[in-house]
Formats: sequence, C-alpha cells, structure tokens
Amino acid sequence: MCDFQSLKTAIEEDKIKYFVCEHEDNIIAMCSISKTFSTFNYQPSGIFEDFFIVGEYRHKGIAKKLVRFAYEQSNVATLIVGCADCDIELYKALGFKNVIGNMLSYAN
Repeated sequence: MCDFQSLKTAIEEDKIKYFVCEHEDNIIAMCSISKTFSTFNYQPSGIFEDFFIVGEYRHKGIAKKLVRFAYEQSNVATLIVGCADCDIELYKALGFKNVIGNMLSYAN
C-alpha cells in the first residue's frame, strides 16, 4: 500500500525532488533525488531513484541530460544509485562511474 501523504510531506519538506523531461506536453523521462548526508565525503548527497524514460526516446542522450540537470539542480555533491546487476552498465553510461560496493536494505 502506498502512503501518498508521506510522499507529499517529503516533497513539501524538500527531502525529495522530482525532475522530468517533457516533449509536446508529455512527460517522457523522470527521476527523483532524495537528499541525505554522506559521511564518506562530509557533504550533502542524494539517492537517485524513480528513473524512467519512454522507450521511443531512449538512446538519444535525453537520459544523460536529465541526470546531469537533476544533479546540478539538487545541490548535492554526489548521487548514489542502487540497481540490479543487469542495470550497472546502464547507470555507468549515465555517468555513475564510482563503484561503492553493494547496497542492501533493512526494513520491517
């Protein structure tokens, strides 16, 4: 079950930002960045999530531009993305070059 109120609150409190790319009034690509703080480099950091691009717009450089724009506008020093092994090359192609081991989740 989704808790849209907690998402709305996070957006209102500037804890998460969504970035979109539009073409002819349609959203063709999107991503989000949730702000955090990195004790690795002692600066603001962001978790990159919710990435999607409509199939017919892939392989045109749009995704790279969206990632760069989101990074620049989010005012973070680093972006971190967690992904499946099969998506590693995709994210490397988008500019995520530094491997930081593996990400795991702990939750109830």
